[in-house]
Amino acid sequence: MLLDQILDDIPVEYRDRYEALHARAGVEVQALRPHLDEYLATLGQVAAVARGMDFSVAERLANALLNLVDAVGAAEEAPRRAVHAAVIYFVQEDDDEEITGVLGFDDDVQVVNAVARAVGRPDLVVALPRTEG
Repeated sequence: MLLDQILDDIPVEYRDRYEALHARAGVEVQALRPHLDEYLATLGQVAAVARGMDFSVAERLANALLNLVDAVGAAEEAPRRAVHAAVIYFVQEDDDEEITGVLGFDDDVQVVNAVARAVGRPDLVVALPRTEG
């Protein structure tokens, strides 16, 4: 089952949130494009004033998700639901620290990458941000 494959590929600390979003996810993925665009614009504004946020990671994630939306648009329900949940995971942060922290997008990268691999698009995997130290 696609969901099991994704959950096995996501670190345990992110599984519950993704699984909950997946349970509520729709299958109309094209309607998510404006949400991605709006969220990326908001992140761009935050990045202009927040230190430590790697906006380039957010851009790569949004680009990967937009490509996944296109890739599964005519697919069966399972891949569309998986991508829908990944988009919502990205655009609905639980707290502001997640997007302004230096490692703010690590969880999003893990989720998007797991979904990309599961739906047969490993070419859309986003590299994890490097940390200095």
